[in-house]
Amino acid sequence: MELVERAVFAALSRDEKLALLRDASHYLNTFGITSVVNATGSLPEIELYAALRDRGELTVRTRNSFGAIAVNHHLAPQFLADLEKARTQYHDEWVSANLVKFFTDGGSGMIPPLTYDPAEYKKLVMELDKRGYQIMTHALRGDSAHMVLDTYEEVEKANGPRDRRLRMEHAEIFPTEDLPRFAKLSVVVSTQPSFCCSDIGSNFDPQDKTPTDRWRSLEQSGATLAFGSDWPCTWPPDPLVGMQQVVRRTVWHSAAASAMVGGVFDGGGQGGAIPTLSSYVPEESITVEQAVNAYTRGSAYARFSEDRLGTLETGKEADLAVLSQDIFSAPAGEIAKTHVVMTVVGGKVVFTAMK
Repeated sequence: MELVERAVFAALSRDEKLALLRDASHYLNTFGITSVVNATGSLPEIELYAALRDRGELTVRTRNSFGAIAVNHHLAPQFLADLEKARTQYHDEWVSANLVKFFTDGGSGMIPPLTYDPAEYKKLVMELDKRGYQIMTHALRGDSAHMVLDTYEEVEKANGPRDRRLRMEHAEIFPTEDLPRFAKLSVVVSTQPSFCCSDIGSNFDPQDKTPTDRWRSLEQSGATLAFGSDWPCTWPPDPLVGMQQVVRRTVWHSAAASAMVGGVFDGGGQGGAIPTLSSYVPEESITVEQAVNAYTRGSAYARFSEDRLGTLETGKEADLAVLSQDIFSAPAGEIAKTHVVMTVVGGKVVFTAMK
């Protein structure tokens, strides 16, 4: 996919690239989305977001990382130069970049991690943290999550205290003994409710009965939850589908998804999956209000934007969505049927549903 993406990127004209980004941001607005973190970006891509901003056609606020799916980082001079250029030039409310994304494992969890060994990962994170970059790390396996927490703890000790907001992406599976470490180390749990749930949660190993997607336990431990979509790995990127899944933890089944290696891609509506009448570990559900907070306040905090975004308060940006029903009083099974009537970004209407 990376090879194809590079070929397509090279073949498209600049105007075509900008049109694609414009249409994608408008598409996200239809779900009430006003801000995104681009988890797999590069300097040329960030420059496109900036060009769209300069045209007045960027309708979501972007924070952009450096990283390609399952591709290891190397601190080559050009990579470090691109990082510094992005951080120096792009730090406004629409396009910002001070973020590096790591992948510690792949999506086929029965296969051992294919990316970093602990010493290599630690060395890279240590150096980038020393330079002041925020780190986000994809971890799907329990052993990978443990390695990431170990590294983050050592980084804090070695480089000294500061407001890092280290992130773990997904964090669906982790050893029970690591649960309190997220709050203790102030690690933001950036996760996607729509990936849940199959009969075995998100476990790749059917023999592993460790509960996954432990939202209530994380909340009770004091960890910061930041919910998102991981789009295009979920479809559609609808936070209201995710909110219903958080509350009900419905088990979904898909013949196509279950045939994949690992067979755990039966999340909320993924790959043609259909809901069952079962719930996966229902005691790990959280409330609608907690889900909304994770999608708004938590995600704003994760991107260092809580002073301007994430809540409706005097002095903050008027980023908001008007919904078709009150999700706080709607039946739990009806939340996903909510649609967005209007989306406003910075006080400007960027989407209005057709009547």
